[in-house]
Amino acid sequence: MDRAKKWLSGQKTDHWSFRGGFTYLNEKNINNVPPSGRTIGKWRPGKPQSGKGLLYWGEAEKTLSLPDNLFGVTRLTVSGKTYWNNHSYDELSGSTGVGLGYRNVNTMIQIIPFYEKKLLWRWACVK
Repeated sequence: MDRAKKWLSGQKTDHWSFRGGFTYLNEKNINNVPPSGRTIGKWRPGKPQSGKGLLYWGEAEKTLSLPDNLFGVTRLTVSGKTYWNNHSYDELSGSTGVGLGYRNVNTMIQIIPFYEKKLLWRWACVK
């Protein structure tokens, strides 16, 4: 079996894949306040909020082989930020998508429409 056919036969298997990661956050302006002294009419910006925390994300994807080098894709993604010293700016975002792809030895293309929902956890600071 030549290399191209061997590669394609390996790609035609149904499989799950998982990815994820995290990053330390040390932000000095998490509320995106403009520089001090800037005004618009009578409006004056508040003070910048700082926060230390963690940005995290994870993804699960299922690939289903179809005839003629086509494949289906289902994807679920979650990401967010949590600040251990300023929880009023915590975020959580999730998305789900279902799509179709094509692959051969030289090319892979996927079209995955998705729905995304973002939550801001300001209510989490109930005192």
